[in-house]
Order: sequence, then structure tokens, then C-alpha cells
Amino acid sequence: MFGKTLAKFFVLMATAQAACSVVPSSVTGSPAPLSTTFVVPTTSPTATPELEPIQFIPGEDPPTPAQGPLLPNVKGIRLGSSYSFSHATWLCGGDFDCARRMLEDIACGLHVDSLRLMAPWDWLQDDSSASLKTDFNTDWQLATAKRCGVANVTMAIGVKTPHSPEFKIPGWAKTLSVERFKEALINYSRRFVEHYANDGRITVWQVENEPLRSGSSFGGEYPFDVKDFYRQEVQIVRTADTLKRPIIGTDSGDVGSWGEIATFVDRVGATYYRKSCGDGKSYFDHMERNGSPELWAERAEALKPKFVSLIELQWEPWPCGGSSKDATPEENEKSMNPQLALDNLNFVIRAGFADIDLWGLEWCLLEKKRSRLQMWELTQEIFAQR
Repeated sequence: MFGKTLAKFFVLMATAQAACSVVPSSVTGSPAPLSTTFVVPTTSPTATPELEPIQFIPGEDPPTPAQGPLLPNVKGIRLGSSYSFSHATWLCGGDFDCARRMLEDIACGLHVDSLRLMAPWDWLQDDSSASLKTDFNTDWQLATAKRCGVANVTMAIGVKTPHSPEFKIPGWAKTLSVERFKEALINYSRRFVEHYANDGRITVWQVENEPLRSGSSFGGEYPFDVKDFYRQEVQIVRTADTLKRPIIGTDSGDVGSWGEIATFVDRVGATYYRKSCGDGKSYFDHMERNGSPELWAERAEALKPKFVSLIELQWEPWPCGGSSKDATPEENEKSMNPQLALDNLNFVIRAGFADIDLWGLEWCLLEKKRSRLQMWELTQEIFAQR
């Protein structure tokens, strides 16, 4: 089937037309071969449940262009996905039912081993005294994950959560003083964790997203010393969580240090990107900074006994001249297509990662809805190999 998928890809490159959707004003959104075992950290608090270490046997090297693309060996790998309700709603033009079906297709349709869900502050708290809107946002997502048999669920909380713009500040909090802002954010994180303090459907907490990195490309800056605040926020989560689940901190794969974020948390989640629009006009190949799979394996090995996962593997385009939702198929394929996706997956497998979450399956489902099937069909075939 994959040969047919790739054939479709080359045909569609020449024939597909762009399709656009309107975003309602009420919806906010974004406009090697090594035998390595990454183990669960011994320094983390007692957690329920814990991930068991996996002995990973890497597959073959990525094929040369003459060989053509090959499906990687994903047996023995926990393969999962991120999902953002707010981002999916934006992709669906404000259609909540469409966004909910996307999680169904990911969790149940692919039978993913893990999910990373988001709890964006601006979608959960209308004002400082309001109850958190968990029924509308996160309760149903956790129910879907359980019904679909997803055993490992990471919940990302904080003011900076995945998907651009990452800083998701409620309107009422934007006018607060720095100290009042910190109090409000801490109160939100504490209340959210307390709501799920005894809920075993969440297995890992992610506190903030790449907190050591900020700036215009992330949609804002922390208005305070982020390191001191992050240490405080992590401790608040630990105290509020009855089940004492591990906390993961994330950092960029190509420019992050990994070691620094590891000092705050129990686990480290790295990201891997290959191609993106750097200056709005031209594409940047991250391989210039990524280095080799062997280098990534050495970096992860150096953090033992901390557990290192690949929490964000590029599976969607980052096009120039607009968003992945509105760009032409030809433009999107410059930064994401079946061959690039396979290259990305092969790289992190060769580096020895045994926990891998794909990033961008909501976009793949939007493409499927538009009858551009190559990325979703490829994804289905990869998950079916487990």
C-alpha cells in the first residue's frame, strides 16, 4: 500500500489545488544505528503508573534516494501523538465537532500508545474567579483517550503550551501587574492539577512548553525571571498532585541544551524538526544544527538516569508565506511530504528513541478531509507496523 501512497504523492504534487477555511473571530488559534535503552529516572517521585524501560533494537539505516523510501521498523517503540483541541478547532474553521472527531481518528483510529494533550490557560479560565472549563476542554479528551485504550497521557499546562502562538494568556490577565500575573498563573496551574489530582488517566504532567526559550517566534516573553518561576511552578504541581506523577520538561532538539531543563524535572522531552520557514521567505534545513543520530544518542545517554523521549516529531509543514492551513499543497510539500516524514522518523529511531510522539496529525486529517490522503495513509501504515 505504501508504494501506492508514494505514487499518489508524486501525482498530487503536480495537480493538487489549495483550499481555504475561514477562522471565526471567537476562536483563537495559530493565524545511529545504536542499541540504546533510555530508562525511567530513579530520581522521580513515586508515580502511578510508571513507564517501563524498553530495550530498543534499531532498524535499518534510512534508504538512499536510489533505494526509495522504506517504512521504518517501529516494533517495540511507543508511538503516539500530540493533540490540541484549540488548534484542531482552528484548522476546522471553528467546528468543534470536527475538532473532536480528529482526536477520535488519532486515538481510536490509529490505536496510539500515547497522547500529549494541552490545557491552554486562555481556553480554560474566563476570569480569575471563574471555574475552570474542564468539561468543555479536557474532560472529554481524557474520556476519549480512555475509551480508545490509550495507556499513557501527558497533560501540558501553563501559560506557554504547544502550538503557535505558544503564550496563551486570557484577556483579563494581560492587564495585571507582574506579581499579580504570576499569582494568577500559579493559581490556575494549582487548580487544574487539583482537579485531576486523583485521576489516573493522566500519567505525566508537562509544565510549560520549552520554558527556557521565548521571543517573537513563540508569541511573547515571560515577564519575569523564568527559571525561578519555573522551579516554583513545578513545585506547585508536585504538591497539588495526589498521585505524584512524574513531570516532564521540554526543550528544542537542535538548539536546546537538554541538560539545563533536566535540572528542574523528572523527565526530558526533546523536539525534532527538519525543515521550516526561517525568515518568512526561505526554508531552513535543521540538519545543519541537528547533527547525526549518534550525537543525539550521546546527548540522551549523558542525561541518564533521566528518561528522555522524543515528544515532538515534525509531521506537518511549516510553510513560507502563511499557515499550513492556507498554503498551497505545493508550498506545504516543501517542508513536509512522505519522504521527509520518513527521514524524520528514521533519524530518531537510529538515535535510539523508544518513545516518539508525532506532531501535526491534526493537519494530516485536514488534508485527508480535502482529499489529499498521502500523509494520513502513510501514518496509518506506520502505526499498523507495530
